[in-house]
Amino acid sequence: PGTDLNLDTKKIGAYKKFANKLWNITRFVLAQERTGEIMPALKEEFDVMLEDVTKDIEQYRIYMAAEKLYHYVWDRFAAEIIEESKKRPERGETLYYILENSLKLLHPFMPFITEEIWQEMYPDKLLMIDPDSLILNLSSFIIREKASINLVKFFLGWIVPTNNKYGFCISKRFRILRTTSILTG
Repeated sequence: PGTDLNLDTKKIGAYKKFANKLWNITRFVLAQERTGEIMPALKEEFDVMLEDVTKDIEQYRIYMAAEKLYHYVWDRFAAEIIEESKKRPERGETLYYILENSLKLLHPFMPFITEEIWQEMYPDKLLMIDPDSLILNLSSFIIREKASINLVKFFLGWIVPTNNKYGFCISKRFRILRTTSILTG
């Protein structure tokens, strides 16, 4: 109960298209010069979305956070902001700001693609260990709020049925999780 997953091939296709859209956005932004100032209205709009996504993640509404990011990147950034900026080259710095921060937000949801894109932008830096990375912020949130036991319960609700279904031994994982939670909280 509660662990059923409706795996829809249409949804998988949509996410594949989203990954392709993200690559196309990146190619466009990297072809632009970092000119002009960050537009305050667009930065403020992004920051509001960032706060909203952060609240969703802190309240374990991961699906809602992912959907909001998906729609912002696809509907707002790609369809509107980039299209408008094609006529206005002075928006280069704004495009870079939104792309970089979108990659940081998307990294927990699609780590391989976002890391590869990040490496195109910054070959000497890993997104995974960037101090502003959402993954590191989530880790510190979990430690700070001593919510590690809730996270363990959340993952065990998924891991245990999966392991039982395929006959894996979970006792070693329990020891690892218990040791980790003792160290972090």
